Amino acid sequence: MARVLVVDEDPWTQRMVSAVLSHAGHEVELAADGWEALIRSGQATPDLVITDVKLPSTDGWAFAATLRSRRDTADVPIIFLAGFSSDRTPGDSFRPDHDQLLEKPFRLEQLETVVAKILGSLPPTPLSRTASLSPAATAEPTRRLVLSGQLAEFAVSSVLIVLELERKTGVLSLSGADKAGRIAIREGRVIRAQVDGEGPRKGALAVYELLTWTRGRFEFNAGDVADEDEIGASTSFLLLEGARLQDENKRENN
Repeated sequence: MARVLVVDEDPWTQRMVSAVLSHAGHEVELAADGWEALIRSGQATPDLVITDVKLPSTDGWAFAATLRSRRDTADVPIIFLAGFSSDRTPGDSFRPDHDQLLEKPFRLEQLETVVAKILGSLPPTPLSRTASLSPAATAEPTRRLVLSGQLAEFAVSSVLIVLELERKTGVLSLSGADKAGRIAIREGRVIRAQVDGEGPRKGALAVYELLTWTRGRFEFNAGDVADEDEIGASTSFLLLEGARLQDENKRENN
């Protein structure tokens, strides 16, 4: 396990990078700007720093230069996240034999690979899980857990957007206080959904209910999904319709 300091003012990037690193077994510390990161790195020396090039108080290159000037952090490897073409020209603090430059938007697999390369470790061992939507699905190949977290911190809609952008295939499992739900996804598109418990629901209605969950956990297990497409609508449509239904329900209750 390594201590990784993530420096980025974007909560979305913080959550995604933190999820990948935590799943790999690393200890993650977050900072929103370079000055906060310098304080945290002084309190506990990180094994790896991941920083956006654009920071609110100082840029990533200046932040890295300050790290290099300190005895305790002079040799800490850095992964620079660059979002615009003007940011992709490494500064003097970039060491090609020691650091990495990762262009935004990046894929989760890219981040995993770069982190593993820098830390000199192998990718995390896949977890043997067989999340399924039906008894027939238990014959599917073992899936690999690639994303998990608390619904209070990461909304179901946000998870589905990420999976759509990444064109992921697998099963998103959600657990609430007294219910459980599953959404089958193929190349980022929702193809089947089900909510268990009292008053079970399936299809688009299940998706709309799951979008309202704000407590519990979620896990996305990547792997082949052999289910038929029972939704027949894009993920974007489901999210918009789900938001419309929630707004309509609020107006009726007020």
